[in-house]
Amino acid sequence: MILKPLFDDNSNTPLAEYPRPQFKRDSYLSLNGQFDYDITKNDEKPSFIRKILVPYSPESELSGVNHILQNDEVLWYRRVFSLDPSFVKEKVFLNIGACDQISEVYLNGSFVGKHMGGYNSFSFEISSYLKEENELTIKNIRTEEYNPTTSYSGTKNWVDPNNATRPNSLHLTLMIDDGDGNRENDKEATYKDSTG
Repeated sequence: MILKPLFDDNSNTPLAEYPRPQFKRDSYLSLNGQFDYDITKNDEKPSFIRKILVPYSPESELSGVNHILQNDEVLWYRRVFSLDPSFVKEKVFLNIGACDQISEVYLNGSFVGKHMGGYNSFSFEISSYLKEENELTIKNIRTEEYNPTTSYSGTKNWVDPNNATRPNSLHLTLMIDDGDGNRENDKEATYKDSTG
């Protein structure tokens, strides 16, 4: 069975809505959509002559690639983006929903940061790297413990601002009424924002 990508709007951007409604910002840019990509042998320079649909992993048909990386292959992503003049630029963070295994992130040719691990989100402050037009490059390196689902496997990737007053956790209490006005079985949960 072949699935079709899910587009939330008419922009040809899959999963374009803000990923965490509890923390929604006025300024937000989804980075899901078409990226240039290349697969190289170890540290060869990429040519970026092919396209991949992010957030789908290259192993999936939805990505348009349908390729399982080998031990000696490195996956590269590149996308150029600009922030709207109305975008709030106090502190700007690049948020990656999931990227497997070792990810090196570059913005406008400068090394921003490195993330090790897979299937968990991470973010980097990119305020000092931003220009009018920005080139984002991500290098994915696999390890021997590699599970063949690299990089953006069905998650969201975005840029948004942050400031000192931004909440980074929510504490929720569920109160159950027994019908007579008595509360029973109160349940508590805390949600921690892991992306910054």
